[in-house]
Amino acid sequence: MTNLNLDTNIVNVSYAVDNVLVPVNNAMNSLTWISFILIATLGFSILLMNFYIREHPVLIFFHVLIVLVAIVGSVYLANYYEILMTSAPLGDTLQRFNLSSMLVLDLPIWVAIIGVLGFVLLVINANRDPQLKVKGGL
Repeated sequence: MTNLNLDTNIVNVSYAVDNVLVPVNNAMNSLTWISFILIATLGFSILLMNFYIREHPVLIFFHVLIVLVAIVGSVYLANYYEILMTSAPLGDTLQRFNLSSMLVLDLPIWVAIIGVLGFVLLVINANRDPQLKVKGGL
């Protein structure tokens, strides 16, 4: 075995910072707009799903029940998110997520809006007959 005369008192911290902390910082900056897109896409997909699923009219009651439970649950989520935003370890990071924080802090309102729009789309879709075909149409 060869003896490598290494001086262990010198530590290159800049190499670790460049290779570890800089990519994490860049990822956190990207996460601000990725989180908003994820939340908005989920809301849009709920509306789209309510429009394209044909359900029995009796099952609309379950949609209303699920929306009411989601509104109550979203109040707790919004309150816990506000607590996290004001806490020391995560507060600075979460306050940089402007659009996502706005959506999550107003989550009960957004859940109610999406629930009502989804209900309207569900009622419109429940009245359509899949066997009905228009002559001369596409």
